[in-house]
Amino acid sequence: MVIDRGLHGVSGADIPGVLGEAARQGIPVFTLSTAGRTDKEAFFAAVRDALPLDPLLGTFRMVWDALADSVWVVSTN
Repeated sequence: MVIDRGLHGVSGADIPGVLGEAARQGIPVFTLSTAGRTDKEAFFAAVRDALPLDPLLGTFRMVWDALADSVWVVSTN
């Protein structure tokens, strides 16, 4: 299985295989949980809870560019 860099949605049935392959390849996997909510606030809360961000995202504004900057810095280190 080839695991490409980036953010990917994975079906529930595929999660065990992806996690196993990622472990074999030494690839970190971060799981986001929105507790069934599908709104922007839930997504940003899940990101703040699960991802190592630099700089950290504030809770007062949910800005896509700030998220991209935070994730990019971490992924290039």
